[in-house]
Amino acid sequence: MLNDELLVVADGKGNKLIACRIDGSDRMETMLPMKPFRMAATDVETIAVSFGSEMKVGLINVTSGESIDEFDLHASCFAIAYNNLQLFVSCQEKTEVISDSEHTVHVISIHTGVVHDKINLGDFTPENMLVGVDSRMYFTYYGNKCICTEETGSKIFDVDEDNMRGPWGMTFDDNDGVLIVCNKSKNVHRIRTDGNERTVLFSFPSYIKATRSSAYICCENISGSIIIGRGNRFAVFTRQ
Repeated sequence: MLNDELLVVADGKGNKLIACRIDGSDRMETMLPMKPFRMAATDVETIAVSFGSEMKVGLINVTSGESIDEFDLHASCFAIAYNNLQLFVSCQEKTEVISDSEHTVHVISIHTGVVHDKINLGDFTPENMLVGVDSRMYFTYYGNKCICTEETGSKIFDVDEDNMRGPWGMTFDDNDGVLIVCNKSKNVHRIRTDGNERTVLFSFPSYIKATRSSAYICCENISGSIIIGRGNRFAVFTRQ
């Protein structure tokens, strides 16, 4: 969610962002210069978009359709998060060993684009990420884990559940929890930000078919609805 009214989805085939209300109305499209990979809201009008192997991150005003800024990181840019005027971008940098790559999180000033820190992630490649107000970083890892680290990259805890298969999209809820949606199961998991409570919140109903497309999740703050996108559609789940 960009704000309490607009949902923004990325169209990787059409190289654009699509904004609409959660009922699908008031649709707006913003064309992008290249294929979007991941995105994160930075304020009520602006989305930060990572552009994968193009090695760039862009700031897009979805309301006006204008490109605000673009940063060249000289590394492939994937998972992205925003916190406290900083962008956190998971990057893949080639090392001296051609067959190997170093996975780091670049911490970037949103005003200048200057990279003022690089955090080594060690032995895992994040698919998506969040950064909390306490500067803890949360990652989904396709090795069937959710991993939480300090801002230094030191691991705090990880979650490895039998029914968490192919964890992918993630978001914060309004009650100190991280919600995770999976690619290889219909389960939606909730994990407390301290790692002490882990539950399956619900499972997709049978009419939502599993596809080869990646699954993403966000929350709408006014009603508390949970929105899950997969393939070329999204579904809204309301709280009872």
